[in-house]
Amino acid sequence: MDASRAKGGLRGHRPDGRDGVRPWAFLLLLILIHAPPARGIDDLKNGDDLGGVITDQTVTFIGHAFYRGFVSNWQEPPDIGAVNLTIRERPSARWGSLVWVDYRGESVFRTFLFPARKDADVVGARAATRVASIIEQLRLQRLMSRDPDVAANELWEDE
Repeated sequence: MDASRAKGGLRGHRPDGRDGVRPWAFLLLLILIHAPPARGIDDLKNGDDLGGVITDQTVTFIGHAFYRGFVSNWQEPPDIGAVNLTIRERPSARWGSLVWVDYRGESVFRTFLFPARKDADVVGARAATRVASIIEQLRLQRLMSRDPDVAANELWEDE
């Protein structure tokens, strides 16, 4: 008996006396050939979004209240599809928290929340409406700007 059979390799004993590949190995090969390609980090960098995720990267009570207000009032802009956002926070004991919303790696909304402020959820709700309109503007801007010399975010400034 050779070493491959003794250790349970891919080859098995066939009734006709010939060694052959086990059926599960062939099945595994078929599955791998017909499986859809995996989505990697490069696909996400090219704008291929997973869809509709709002990530909370806040650390304080005020930041979490902003996030809850934002998410409870968020409505994805029509005709755009699922949007991925990240809500980030940089807290300061003296000045409060700087909270911002990122869309496709860019900050589209920033605000300061002071420690004594009790309406962070209301500010988050207003921010959700504002971010939705900014995303719509960015989409229109990308559609209208096809100039290779000017980047899509360099044409108009937000008033």
